[in-house]
Amino acid sequence: MKKLLTLSFLIVCLQPAFSQFFKDKPSVKTYKGYYNFYYDNDTDKIFLEVDKINQEFLFVSALSQGIGSNDIGLDRGQLGNEKVVKFIKAGKKLLLIQPNLNYRALTSNADEKNSVSEAFAKSVLYGFVITETNNGHYLVDATDFFMQD
Repeated sequence: MKKLLTLSFLIVCLQPAFSQFFKDKPSVKTYKGYYNFYYDNDTDKIFLEVDKINQEFLFVSALSQGIGSNDIGLDRGQLGNEKVVKFIKAGKKLLLIQPNLNYRALTSNADEKNSVSEAFAKSVLYGFVITETNNGHYLVDATDFFMQD
């Protein structure tokens, strides 16, 4: 009986957080990963599910194709600028923040750490409007972010 209850609990917990949001949309395909995302074929939109707030991760971009000229040096698979980033919640938006890691206070003194943090700005790479929330998970329309040059 314990095993059955545990299994039932796990099945309920592992259901996609936004299955209700997409329940009437058979055109939506789910992609599982570090951050799950959903692609709606009808509207050509990409929705990102963010469940890790204030947690740094490595953001890597790459060229999927070259442009047909070796002289320029842009070849398929070439990595772009790798960045350490994190999502933070700011009102009705999630901001993708790149902390400034070039300057650090290597001390246990909280005032010195705060001084360095305030002196060197962070970069806001993008602001995502929150579409839905569910148990600490946020759904944002990330189409414009992923499709930008």
